[in-house]
Amino acid sequence: MKTLILLLIYFFVKLYLLMDKKLPYTLGELPAFWYEDSLFIIFFAIGEVLASKKTVKTLYFVALCYLALNVPVWRVLSTPFTPAIFFATGGPLKDSILSYLTVKNLIPGSLIIAFGIGLPRIFKDHRAWVYLSASFAILVAILGSFRVKKIDTLGLDRNPFLLLAYSFVERVGFDSRLNTKTPRDVNPLVTYPNEALAGFRGKFLNRSILHVILESTGAQYLKPYGATEDPMPYLTKLASRGIVFENAYSVYPESIKGLFSVLCSTFPAFDSKAEEYSGVGPPSIAEVVRQRGYSTALFHSGRFDYLGMNAIVQKRGFDHLVDASSMGDSHSSSFGMSDERVVVRKMLQWVDSLKGEGPFYLLYLPIAGHHPYLSPEKGPFSGEKFIHYYYNSIHHMDGALKLLVEELKKRTFGQDPVVIIHADHGEAFHQHPGNSAHSLFIYDENILVPFIIVPPDQETAIRMSPSVSLIDVSPTLLDLVGIPSPSTYQGVSLLRSYRSLNFFLTDYSLGFLGLREGQWKYIYEVNKRRSSLFDLSMDPNETTDRAKEFSQKVATYEGIVLDWASQHKKKLFHFQ
Repeated sequence: MKTLILLLIYFFVKLYLLMDKKLPYTLGELPAFWYEDSLFIIFFAIGEVLASKKTVKTLYFVALCYLALNVPVWRVLSTPFTPAIFFATGGPLKDSILSYLTVKNLIPGSLIIAFGIGLPRIFKDHRAWVYLSASFAILVAILGSFRVKKIDTLGLDRNPFLLLAYSFVERVGFDSRLNTKTPRDVNPLVTYPNEALAGFRGKFLNRSILHVILESTGAQYLKPYGATEDPMPYLTKLASRGIVFENAYSVYPESIKGLFSVLCSTFPAFDSKAEEYSGVGPPSIAEVVRQRGYSTALFHSGRFDYLGMNAIVQKRGFDHLVDASSMGDSHSSSFGMSDERVVVRKMLQWVDSLKGEGPFYLLYLPIAGHHPYLSPEKGPFSGEKFIHYYYNSIHHMDGALKLLVEELKKRTFGQDPVVIIHADHGEAFHQHPGNSAHSLFIYDENILVPFIIVPPDQETAIRMSPSVSLIDVSPTLLDLVGIPSPSTYQGVSLLRSYRSLNFFLTDYSLGFLGLREGQWKYIYEVNKRRSSLFDLSMDPNETTDRAKEFSQKVATYEGIVLDWASQHKKKLFHFQ
């Protein structure tokens, strides 16, 4: 009987989620969404037949409670809990979590518990219900197996319990299954010369460096990248006399492993944890410049103990490491400092302490722009949608950036620092169904970021259209100040060349690998081995999948990303 009740509850939960997401699927495609639930029901039916009543009752209530817990997560993120999401759901995200504790999110879970307790009082316990439910589940599982890999389910097909079980299975092996699909004449490391920026090579020898990594700031929301609004007018001013890379991609839509990719000019590995990166990879840019006499510091308005960030920043060449735990702020949030001006004042104090003795490398990691988009002042954008709070949050960051840059000019006595600004990743506001925040997908709203270099004394903008990667940041910065890059860096100096292919990935939920080559954007869904292909020259919003039209190109790209992901992980962590 409990098998039947779970079957009904899981059926209506998925129906509710599909209606909530407003996804237009046909009746014939619906079994795909109940495929994994049906497998779970089959396992539960076997347990109800073989196990004791006490054990079945316990498993039943665990299944109910865990499903109730997952529904609000499913509504917001289009995924039940994954190990990565569990790991991220801690104290620092308290403000973000509380913002979603709404009646609309809490009611479904409450109804699940209520029906789960009430329905056993209505149905009489009979073994026939178990066999009937299991038979129906087997039929749905068979029908769903034919459809689940052919349609984009956004992860709504997954069962919370089976998802936890799958997390112990390696999704990208060390030896690519499809390596034979990669033509021998395809070389992902092909580069093209970039003579347009050749004059900047070594131009700022021994000049100080200000490196700002904006939080959750997508390129599409900024004026220099075509936005109608201008939430960061000072950044717009800097862009008007800087080098603007129009198609810059974060390699990973999350801050911690994204930071590793920037500091060490190395891709993170698929299905890896931040803690694994302690001591891994080439020397960071901070280590390289410190060996050349630079003072180095990293100031973060968040906390280094979040999501294993300490493994990325400790012992990476920073003389001075400061985060929110050591700075007082009357406007602090669960995630860190909500008033970026406090951090700016701390950075200026550090610069003053150097007394002008030698150049410095100053890395600033703000958190303004991170959900739930808090700001110590009201801001110029009115409205009650998250996008309006977001604009006000990055507007506050813009004010802090202006204060920092202008004050540094006063302290460097005509030797203005080289300023380089980019974001760690973008931010999504449902441009694609189910895509919110940043970590779960690799559409352009998640990974296309601003990347601007502001050379001292530059008076006009230089706009570069080729696609580039944030692993190119450190070699480019080193080239600007005349320091050779380590040979182990995977990025290239954009003052010299750019690559034909740029890779990106995410493994928080479904698991995606992708690349950009010219006009083409390719995305591979690892769990279902499903490909999407977009022509960004005609379809910048990634709405029309061209994979069926260009099957040979898709086969080539599929082999490339799988081979790259598997071989890179093997090399990075020295697996034999």
